Amino acid sequence: MKDVLLAADRIRDRRGLDQGWRFSVMEMVVPALASRETGDLLVDECVLVELPRMRRAVASVLQEAGLLRRGLG
Repeated sequence: MKDVLLAADRIRDRRGLDQGWRFSVMEMVVPALASRETGDLLVDECVLVELPRMRRAVASVLQEAGLLRRGLG
């Protein structure tokens, strides 16, 4: 989880976003991470469409952290 938080911070800093953005995106990152199969490190990109908001931001954070499996679904 630390890698994900650091990835969110890097994106936030690059884009000049505030702490509220980090809080909001992390609210959606948690269920995305929970969607993984047991023992799987990567989140399938196709599950992001199920998130109620911030899908692109979550994808960016997971990609930055090296935890996004692209191209499925």
